Amino acid sequence: MGNEERRKHPRLPLSARVTVRDPSFGSMVVNTRDISDCGLFVENGGHPYPPLGTVIEVQAMDLPEEAEPLKARIIRACIDGVGLEFLAAQD
Repeated sequence: MGNEERRKHPRLPLSARVTVRDPSFGSMVVNTRDISDCGLFVENGGHPYPPLGTVIEVQAMDLPEEAEPLKARIIRACIDGVGLEFLAAQD
């Protein structure tokens, strides 16, 4: 069974700027590739990310009002970016 068949939430293409933050690399602006109800894929812009399982902050940019930062866990990594899973408020 392929990854697409196991997905609970469909992915939608989305190219948007977001800020990602982690103490290991500080803050950087990157682009998204797609989004779903449970997460998103962000391109790495040539920068390394922390290891799988690391919780980082992600914040949407270019909105009429400032977006709240969200916590997300790195669940997949490939050469051009990482897959992030949104965490519930209590995580």
